[in-house]
Amino acid sequence: MTIENNPGQENTNAGDQQQQQNQQNQEQTKSPSTVQEFHDAAISATEAWQADPSNEELKTKAKEAVTKAKESYATESKAREEAEKKKKEEIKSPPAEYKNLKLPENSPLGKEHLERIASEAKERGLSEKDAQDLLDRDVALIATFKEKQIEETKQLSDQWLVSSKDDKEFGGETFVQNAELAKRVVSRFGSDEFKKAVNESGLGNHPELVRFCVRIGKAMKEDQLVMPGSQTKSEKVPIEKKFYPGANKE
Repeated sequence: MTIENNPGQENTNAGDQQQQQNQQNQEQTKSPSTVQEFHDAAISATEAWQADPSNEELKTKAKEAVTKAKESYATESKAREEAEKKKKEEIKSPPAEYKNLKLPENSPLGKEHLERIASEAKERGLSEKDAQDLLDRDVALIATFKEKQIEETKQLSDQWLVSSKDDKEFGGETFVQNAELAKRVVSRFGSDEFKKAVNESGLGNHPELVRFCVRIGKAMKEDQLVMPGSQTKSEKVPIEKKFYPGANKE
């Protein structure tokens, strides 16, 4: 005996299989946690319901997914607005005076620079912390410039030393002796400020300064070029008499 299939029953079975498949797909989907994930979940649920409009369960799930997506977006928007509001509240009005600005010890920048930074910060409506950041920036720039200047001065001083050692007048084999003579002249007649300037600038190696000091030394007697603190019984002749011996003659 032949059993005929009922078309209505086949449609029902197909619908049940589709429903089960949709349920399995949704169960396998990870729970959304971001706005984008809620948005994607709402689209997927809506598409599943549109594929089977008569399925009330899919319809309910699609509506729930859309609602959650809207709520997620609203929550994120509110959080973003609150964060922006909090940030604005943290921006305080600039202080009337910037009394706590500080410079590091031994900084070449002084009170005038502090006043300039305070004035600039006030015009720009900056907090005291931002004003200190500006000051620290300037301190760092000055330190970098000073380090570069010291390095360049050292390189130039080294070049002068090479030129002095090769000088035809006082260099070569007699350089050590002449350099010592030049040092004694500086030590004998130079002030502390002069000595400091010569050492810090590297000019002590400059050929022309060495030449100048060597010529002074050679124009004077050896016993006139004693180092400070040493003693000598020799009569000291004023330097002007060495250069102008007839100046006091009548």
